[in-house]
This record gives sequence, structure tokens and C-alpha cells, in this order.
Amino acid sequence: MDPATANQMMYDALFSALVQHFPTTFGVSNGALDPRLQYQFPDPANLQPANWVDPLEDVDFEAAQCLLGDRPPLLKGARYAPDSAQSIFTSYGDWIDSVEASNPATNPEYREALRVLMDAGARMQQIAEIATPSFRAWQQENPGALANLTAWLTASPPLIAAQPYATQYAIASQEYNHAAAKTTQIVEVLNRPLGRAQAAADDPAFQKKYAIQGTSLSTIGQTQVGDVFSDPVENWTNWQQGGSLNQNPFQSTITSGTVPQYTVQPVTIEVTETYSYFFGLFSSTTTEQQTFFQQVVDYQNFQIELSFASVNPYTISRQGWYSLDVLQGYAPTKYIYNGVDFFNPTSGPLYLVPRTVFLGWNPVVKLTIDDALFQAWKPTLDADGGTGGIYVNGVLVGVGIPYTQSASPIQGAVELTFGDQGNPESRSTVPTVLGFVHDVIDGYAPSRAQVAEAEERHERVATTSGAEEVAGV
Repeated sequence: MDPATANQMMYDALFSALVQHFPTTFGVSNGALDPRLQYQFPDPANLQPANWVDPLEDVDFEAAQCLLGDRPPLLKGARYAPDSAQSIFTSYGDWIDSVEASNPATNPEYREALRVLMDAGARMQQIAEIATPSFRAWQQENPGALANLTAWLTASPPLIAAQPYATQYAIASQEYNHAAAKTTQIVEVLNRPLGRAQAAADDPAFQKKYAIQGTSLSTIGQTQVGDVFSDPVENWTNWQQGGSLNQNPFQSTITSGTVPQYTVQPVTIEVTETYSYFFGLFSSTTTEQQTFFQQVVDYQNFQIELSFASVNPYTISRQGWYSLDVLQGYAPTKYIYNGVDFFNPTSGPLYLVPRTVFLGWNPVVKLTIDDALFQAWKPTLDADGGTGGIYVNGVLVGVGIPYTQSASPIQGAVELTFGDQGNPESRSTVPTVLGFVHDVIDGYAPSRAQVAEAEERHERVATTSGAEEVAGV
């Protein structure tokens, strides 16, 4: 198996294990993943520990927690898009400021109410034209009594001379007024979500100033990782202090050639990058990391047993200022604003919005490799007392804790264990971000045909609106 294939297989295997362990988080239904969700591993070359969960050591943990939930979307290649560097809060604010009120002319209910309105108005006009000669004759017989035709047709009690027309006019007038009220209500209902979302996005009550790197203040929409039932700060602090040593244990066994039940959308890792492969030696050079990985996975009995004392998915909520419904409802017809293509699947800052983050702490890795290969790498592994550790998906494992060696039931193989969940020192290691579940904003469709159709629709709307004004509607 070539290294690239083995590398992709390991990412897929870990993703598959996460889905099977947390099916609800991924929206699994009838064996299929929810297409509105997408999972992404973090950039292994730029992985940051979730040290914001330690309120004792990090005075800005609340700000960092907010920033974690406010991160821009990841690309399929596990890299942040250049145009997505600004936060979700900033991108969402820029987008929502550019969104126009919904066009009622494209709403079927509005179009039907408008048709009734126009028909009733036409009947009122027709009845008035037919009744005009009778009204003029009545005026001559009753000079100064009523000045206009409408008053004559709607007089109470009805005038005997107007009775042939007044009933029909009253019915048409009632239909007209009802349809007019309904069109007004429909427009109000259509625009209400956007109006509320725009007001909330600008409301200082939903914003907070955070100290960024201790030198400057940044205004960010209130964002919370976790909830009252699953709080990462409380969970990790409780675990660190021994309250629950195995709060939510997780284990995944990865072997060469396995076909996972679920496969993640391709996660491409450039081989020239540090942490380029799924696992490697942490304290070695990039060349050594690449060589170690390639030689290890070439062994047909190679196996990784990855376990965490706890892996938890924590929801990300953007309190008050953010509306996913508005975002999804208005996205299909809003493509580019001020040069930003918000819903571009490659670089759009709002195409993927993190909704859940996976945090894991105290990992242990048992690595089964060829004994001869182990002997060749033993000097490197034994450097610094064997405490150099390895990385798996960018997560550091066993740094500062000597690895252990044991016999394997497989002939010619050896088992190497990195990390120790029973070691008190390991409990000081803060959780690590293992990945995100994103909402897919699937309204993006900027093909030439769709853009042309949208432009034509806007032209029709403008024409329709002009006709309504002429008709006095």
C-alpha cells in the first residue's frame, strides 16, 4: 500500500470510528450521514490545544472559547481558505448587511393574493364605470347630496337608485380589502426573520469585548462552546481532579487495508508539511517523520490502537446574533458582495459553519510495528529518555512520558505504547481539538444559467412592481 493511500485510510478509519461512536452528532439516519453536515479534521500543521478550558491557568479562557466557536470554515484540504481568515461573526455581519429583503413576487402565496387583489380591483372599476350614468342622473335629481360615486355606492342605508350596483361593489370591495391585508401580512412575515436577524446582529446585547492576546480588545458576537448539560470547562476540570477518570472513553483500532463503514470527504495533506501524515515522531525532523511513517505502514501487520480517556462533542451556539435559518433561507440568491463569495465551496467564509467541536484528552497510542524496524528506529525513539512522544492527527501523545515496549502476539512484531492515562502528569495535558462538524450552507449555485435566471427574475419583479404602482395597488 502506498503511503498516500495508507494515510487517507487512517483519516477515514478515525472518522468512521467517531461516527459509529457519536451517530446522533453526525445525523446518521438509516445508515446514511446527514448531507447537511460535514466533518473536518483540524489542520494538523496548525493544531492548537484547547487550553481555554483551564480557567485556573488561562485567564482569557472565555475569550479563547469564543474564538474556538467563531473559527472560519475549513477546506476539504484541511486548510483555512485565505478569504475566510475573518471570523464567523465578521463574515456573517458582512453578509447580512448585504442581504436585501425577500422578493414577495417569487412567493406563490403572495402571487395568489395579488391576483385576487387585482381581480377585485378590476371588478370594482368595472362596476363603477357601469354605474356612472345612473349616478350622474341621480345627482341631477338630488343636487348637492353626494359628491362622488364611491359614496353613492357605499351609502348606508343603501340608496334605492344604487342598489343594482352597490351589492356587487360591496362584494368586490370586501375581496379587495381582504387581499390587500393578506399581501401586507405576507410581506411582513417574509421579511420578519431577516429584520430580526439584522437587528440582533447589530444589538450590543449580543456582543462582547474580549481581550485578544492580552493587548487589545476585540468585539465578537457571543459564542458558547458546550451547554449546561455538557460544559467542557466543568468536564475537564472534574476529570483533571480525579472526579471522573474515564468520563467518556473512546477507542479506535486502525489497521492496514481496512475499509471503514463511513468515509470522510477527502482530507488532503501535503507530504511536504510538518505533521503531514496521520502519525509520526514528534521530536524528529520532517524527513525522519516521513521515513518513519512510510516504513511503518509498509508492514502488513501494522496497527494503531488509539484511545482517549474522554472524547466529547460539544455544541457551538452563537447566542442571539446568529440565525442559521435566515442564512440558509437567503443564501441561494445572494452570491457575491464586495468581492466576497460567501458560499463558495472552496473559499466561502460561510459555506461551512462549525456547529460541534470534538475535544479529546489524555490520549494513549499502542503501535504495533515490525520488530526489525523497531530495532532500527530504537536510537531515535530512546532519545531524551524515550519521552519525545509521537503525534496522531496532530495530537501530541506521550510527550514527557517514557514509552513502553511489550511483546506482540504477532510473530516478528512489537507493541509500543505512548502515553499513560494513569500517570498524574498526563492529567495536566489539556484537551485537544479533534475536529469539527459543520453546517453545510447548500444555497451556493452560481452557475451562469442560474445567474442569468436570477437576473431575469429581478427584471420581471421590477416590471411587476412598476405595473402595480400604475394600477395604484
